[in-house]
Amino acid sequence: MKETDYSQKNLTIAELEALGHLSARAGNICRRNGLGHLSDILDFYDSGKKYISLQHCGVKSLKEFQHLYSNYAGMHFSYDCHSLRYSVGKELSLLTEEQRLLLQQHFIQLTRNLSGVAETALLRLVGDNTWTRLKYVIDPLNDLRKMPSVGKSKEAELNNLKLETIRFINKLHGRDNEQ
Repeated sequence: MKETDYSQKNLTIAELEALGHLSARAGNICRRNGLGHLSDILDFYDSGKKYISLQHCGVKSLKEFQHLYSNYAGMHFSYDCHSLRYSVGKELSLLTEEQRLLLQQHFIQLTRNLSGVAETALLRLVGDNTWTRLKYVIDPLNDLRKMPSVGKSKEAELNNLKLETIRFINKLHGRDNEQ
């Protein structure tokens, strides 16, 4: 994906495919499961459902949906390095002190659910400061797949940590889409 825009939630599956934001395989999964627009894909996950539960969704499609979600779900990211880091910083700076504390507590709880290998890889890479680890995980420039000692299953764990953290930030900002 070259650029993401939070206002593009009404893009159809066909438009996402044409833009190269969604593969034909993932598009077919969406159509088979009644997801017709980008907003449907985002709302599906925001409602607490897991993409892997979609009929015919495998690991490749799961990663694609996770990537799509992390790029479109509330945080506006473009693929300009300065803008990306600024966007992450801005999202976090808009939180009150109480919200930051809630976010840190939630992140600590999420990291407790990581396997030892994933937790150790994250610890070795960025240290034990919770806020530094949180910012590293949600920063789109950091490719979690390239962390030392991280295989495919651990990569999925770390991507899930990223998605759940972004989901919680969106919730704190009142963008949780849950009526």
